[in-house]
Amino acid sequence: MNYDRRTLGGFRLPAETSIEPRLALRLAIRSLAHERGDIRALTGDLERFCRLRIKTYRVIFKYKMTDSQRTATCVFSGGRRWVYEVFQRRLGET
Repeated sequence: MNYDRRTLGGFRLPAETSIEPRLALRLAIRSLAHERGDIRALTGDLERFCRLRIKTYRVIFKYKMTDSQRTATCVFSGGRRWVYEVFQRRLGET
């Protein structure tokens, strides 16, 4: 399995965030290539997505098949308290 490497450049934590959460986020996204980490399938309106938990952050991603290989593409991230609500709202806008 792979992860979409363009994903890593697309996630930005606030500038005041210390290096530890930034590093944890990068490592956790890379671990998706080996399907490691706290990964759960989402339910309801978001059932085609999964989430990766990294401390108080959540990364929402989806699996897709490309060239007979499964790839994890991260589509949204944010704080645990609001990430699902904001992501679901943005999905409704498209």
